[in-house]
Amino acid sequence: MLRLAVIALLLANAGYYAWSQGWLRTWGLAPVEQSEPQRLAQQLHPETLRILQARDSALVAPAPASAPPAEPALLPASTAASAPPTATVCLQAGALDPRQADAVRSAAAALPQGSWSLESTAIPGRWMVYMGRFADDEALGKKRAELRARKVDHDRAGGTLELGLSLGRFTTKDAAERERYVQRIRVAFLDLDGPDRLHAAETLGKLGDAKRSTQLLNAATQADTPIAAYARLILANTGAAEDAEYLAALLGSYDDDVRDTAGYALRFAPKLDERTLARVRNTALAEPEKSPARLNLLIAWLAHADKSEQAGIKTLLRPYAESQEKSERYQFGEAMALRGDADDVPVLLRLLDDKDTDVRISAANALLAIERR
Repeated sequence: MLRLAVIALLLANAGYYAWSQGWLRTWGLAPVEQSEPQRLAQQLHPETLRILQARDSALVAPAPASAPPAEPALLPASTAASAPPTATVCLQAGALDPRQADAVRSAAAALPQGSWSLESTAIPGRWMVYMGRFADDEALGKKRAELRARKVDHDRAGGTLELGLSLGRFTTKDAAERERYVQRIRVAFLDLDGPDRLHAAETLGKLGDAKRSTQLLNAATQADTPIAAYARLILANTGAAEDAEYLAALLGSYDDDVRDTAGYALRFAPKLDERTLARVRNTALAEPEKSPARLNLLIAWLAHADKSEQAGIKTLLRPYAESQEKSERYQFGEAMALRGDADDVPVLLRLLDDKDTDVRISAANALLAIERR
């Protein structure tokens, strides 16, 4: 029985091999030939393709040995002696590096004057936030380990900038300069024992920074501290509704400082959805009149309110322009810079004579903002 099975397997394999090689085609047994007729159907003007003869090859400049393979170049039909007269065709090739351009220029010199041209194209510059150059690989390794510990993104600078590190690449100098300073602020925030950590978090939130890190997420969970508000503002800068709601959740804190900071941070958050805005509105209206958090809650509501609500909110804010606290008079000016209009100008003009310099600057800034709207 086993012998018959082995013989059957040998015969089956022999038959499959004969079929796959096409030896049984005369009996109508053969595999289907693989072809792609659709590719032939998709050709564009295949009749215009011309194979250059050996005598024509001198008209095409050879690419340098180190250059990557390039697409075949097509010459205008008028330059080939063997080609029948055809309509004028404009062809373009590129881009070429300087060596290739020189080779093409030399080869095309034999063509009729005015039948060809080389045009220069400016390549936009690239900018890098660069750290280095370090003395040796050991110093470079120490700096890389330090940046890794601080969760600062970096990579190799490459090329002639080796023994250095790149903290980011940008298309404009302004973007690179901005990132350089923002990176310094991030480092101050990531320093858990740094004296300026709270201010660094506030600045990053106001600048619209949305870069996430483990330290940022940890700070956002410290709901009983003001830094949580700024950490959540950075998260909300992505524009995600759930991140803005996460920030607004701090309005339920029993700590006046936390609610106050959360209201201040919400002023700078991207657009709030209706549910989050309703939470801000209800919290501002429920906040006691003497509460230190009420002013920032009202301004946050004003910053995101519809036009129909703004007049009523400004009525609630106007008493702060007469407050004995200079910080409250200052914040009133900041609020009017956001949503003030012609009706608020008389109050702001009075604040231009305020005894405090910061209040006068805030009022002047608001008047300029109203004029420009």
